[in-house]
Amino acid sequence: MRDWTEAELRQKLSARQYEVLALVTQHLSSKEIGARLGLSYKTIDNHVADLMVRLDVSSRADAARIFLGVSETRERLPSASESLDGTGPGAPQGNRPVTAAMHDEVAVHASSHRATTSSLLKLPPVGGARHDLGLVQRVAAMGQVGLASVVVLAAIVTVMVGILSLLGR
Repeated sequence: MRDWTEAELRQKLSARQYEVLALVTQHLSSKEIGARLGLSYKTIDNHVADLMVRLDVSSRADAARIFLGVSETRERLPSASESLDGTGPGAPQGNRPVTAAMHDEVAVHASSHRATTSSLLKLPPVGGARHDLGLVQRVAAMGQVGLASVVVLAAIVTVMVGILSLLGR
C-alpha cells in the first residue's frame, strides 16, 4: 500500500468522503455514520465504495489504514508552538508521542473484540463496521443466514401444525 500525504488524500477525496473516512477509522458502521451525518446508510455505503475506488483499496480497513497513516504523520510533525523535541505546550499529554504501535494496539484490541463477538454469535460479519469480505464470502454468508432462516421457519410451522392438530381433536 502506498504512503499518502494529507494534501493528496484531500485532493483525491471529496470533503464528504474525507469526513466519512474519518468516521470509518473509529470503527463505526454505515448506519452509525449515517445517523451522525444525517444521511442514509446506503449513501454512506456509496461514499465508502467510491473512496475505496479512488484510493485503490479493496476494503474499509485498508482505507482506514491509509487515513490513520496520514493522521499519524500529521501528529508526528511539531506545530509552530512546540519545539522539535515534543516538549512544547502542544505536545501530546505526558510527552508521549503517538506512534504507529499505539494505532496497531487499538486496532488489534478492536479486531479481537469483534472476533470474540462474532464467534459467540456464529454469524458471519456481512455488514456494519466490517466490509472486508469478498464477493464469494458475502454470498456464502448470505446463504448461511438464508438457510438458518428456512430452518427456523420450518420449526415454527411444525409447532403450529402440532398445536392445530391438538386443538382439532
